[in-house]
Amino acid sequence: MRDEASHRVVIVVVGFGGLYAARQLGRAGMDVTLIDGRNFHLFQSLLYQVATRGLSPGDVSAPHPRRHAALRVADPFRLC
Repeated sequence: MRDEASHRVVIVVVGFGGLYAARQLGRAGMDVTLIDGRNFHLFQSLLYQVATRGLSPGDVSAPHPRRHAALRVADPFRLC
């Protein structure tokens, strides 16, 4: 964790925009936490190609990066 004076950011339900924001904010020295119900990012637009055996499941999903942000796997709707 960074010093107490740094800004803290929480990104809930991570998509492409959330991953990009986490990377940029982490590079800027902010303490970023991702909260999502899954520990991977799924590119849903290509799921039909997995169903037709054009791509493998690993080609359309990837683990959330942890280099610039901490990851908490939780149901975001139960956090309130």
